Amino acid sequence: MRFVAVIAGLALAAGIPAGASAQAAAADQQAELTEARAIMEVMFPPAEREQTFSVMMAQMLEQFRSAIPTEGFADPELRAIMDRYFDGIPERLKPMITTHLPKIIEATANAYTHEFTLAELKDIHAFALSPSGEHYLKRQTSLIGDPAVAAANSAFFADVQDIQSVIQRDLIEELSAYVAEHPEAAAALMGNVEGSTEAP
Repeated sequence: MRFVAVIAGLALAAGIPAGASAQAAAADQQAELTEARAIMEVMFPPAEREQTFSVMMAQMLEQFRSAIPTEGFADPELRAIMDRYFDGIPERLKPMITTHLPKIIEATANAYTHEFTLAELKDIHAFALSPSGEHYLKRQTSLIGDPAVAAANSAFFADVQDIQSVIQRDLIEELSAYVAEHPEAAAALMGNVEGSTEAP
């Protein structure tokens, strides 16, 4: 009996650290997530989140828009159509921002826990609560609208437009050659295109 009791005692003693370790790890993970969420609260105040992201996306859209060559839209009506198209994009994106923004914020908080230790997250949170830290985190996304950043982005988008036209031409040529030899692939491709343009 004593031998059995000793074995049982050893097994119990061996199990306690494992269980305690798992609980400690879970507690640390929760603590990390709590810190990360607190940082998100400073960086993206809940009452301002949608507006912040809407403004940021509108600024990026305007920078992309300014990089589009105007030569092809000399006709006033064509230009008006393009203007209406771009002007309407922010409003169309609002429902998606409302739907996806909470998930993006939570995913970012989780990413912080993957990248930073609990001690580091506490340091970042402490910095976030300082006047300089709060200003930095809250205004970080707004820097995309700074004139210098906007000019650099517009130049980048302009170069992207140039190379995109070459890439698209090469792609069209390769696709055209392939579907000419494989009519069944062309039929499937057209079916996908038509299906994607059907009204829901």
